[in-house]
Amino acid sequence: MGRRIFWLGLAVAFGLTACDQAAPPPLTRERAACADVGAAPAAREAACGAVLAQDGLAGADRAAALAHRGAARRLRGDPTAAMADFNAALALDAEQVSAKLGRAEVLLASGQLDAAAPMIESLLQAPAPPARAHYLRGELYVRQGARASAIAEFDAAIAADARMADAFAQRGLARQAELDYAAAARDFDAAVRLNPRHAQARAGRCWNRIYQEGDLGAAHTDAEAAIAADSGLVSAQLCRGLVMLRQENWAEARAAYDAVLTVEPVNSAALFGRGFARREAGERGEGAEDIRRAYEFNSDIDEEFERQGVDF
Repeated sequence: MGRRIFWLGLAVAFGLTACDQAAPPPLTRERAACADVGAAPAAREAACGAVLAQDGLAGADRAAALAHRGAARRLRGDPTAAMADFNAALALDAEQVSAKLGRAEVLLASGQLDAAAPMIESLLQAPAPPARAHYLRGELYVRQGARASAIAEFDAAIAADARMADAFAQRGLARQAELDYAAAARDFDAAVRLNPRHAQARAGRCWNRIYQEGDLGAAHTDAEAAIAADSGLVSAQLCRGLVMLRQENWAEARAAYDAVLTVEPVNSAALFGRGFARREAGERGEGAEDIRRAYEFNSDIDEEFERQGVDF
């Protein structure tokens, strides 16, 4: 009997040890999902929330979870909540890189360039600056109208991270603004290869095809892909509207321009394009009114459309 109890106790002990070894650390899955930059923003935010609710989470670990949740909230479209998380993370760890990057992105997006600049510079002073810091300084230069400097920063970002689709897309847009259409096309192609749903790269390539008198069907495909990824991207809707005008699809052209005017009621290109589509569809009075309003904001708008292949 004594031997039987001994062996039973030993078996239970071994069983408990095996269970202890098999049991994962607490919230392992949630921690991984919280740090996963490729996860859906809502799922990532929820995972970070579970991590942050864990007892005993403090210091650098808590700061990292806050920074990750802030990034998810920013992508979900809640910059106020994102900024609160970034600030909380930096209060715990003043050198938290993800929080600095996120805070700089929110400041740039809201037009607070003077506030964003020192945050970006502090990131670039690190011994090994993150590639995205170069990207953000490029974005800053774009907003300041310094395209050559912006292109140099996007070059640096790509040199540090050759898989950064954002940097290829933004360099393409900067090169396109400099009328370097061939180089811009190569950048848009690279961005789309890395991320087929990259809305700005798709929209940029749509315009690039128009500027280079390329395939309108391919331009249309790019516009639709951009809108599917971001229906509120004005440049994508404008490019789709122009393609529809050139294909004489007046109803679809008007729908694209209507989408722009919903968010930008005085966009001269959308007003002119819609007016042209209305006029050609037989709504002459309404079309003339749209065109008259477009001229109020841009007296040369008809010349822009003619350069884009629309015979007014």
